Amino acid sequence: MGREITSGEVVELTGVARKTFSGYVARGQAPKPIRHVGRTPVWDEDEIKAWQANRPGRGDHSKGADRAPRRRAPASSPTEQG
Repeated sequence: MGREITSGEVVELTGVARKTFSGYVARGQAPKPIRHVGRTPVWDEDEIKAWQANRPGRGDHSKGADRAPRRRAPASSPTEQG
């Protein structure tokens, strides 16, 4: 077990915005706090590092490389005014 870190330290460590991280925790997509010190939740640093290393959507979308590329809407030409 690593040291206990606060949500502020989680944000610094992972680069994930505080509100985004809170949403991940609420949806079960990030580790839950291991305990609370008063009203402050704390996480296990090692658990957060493991989550960060394995979480999807960190810019490497190679797992979805077999998907068809997104299609862009055709550019509309400006209408002529007469």
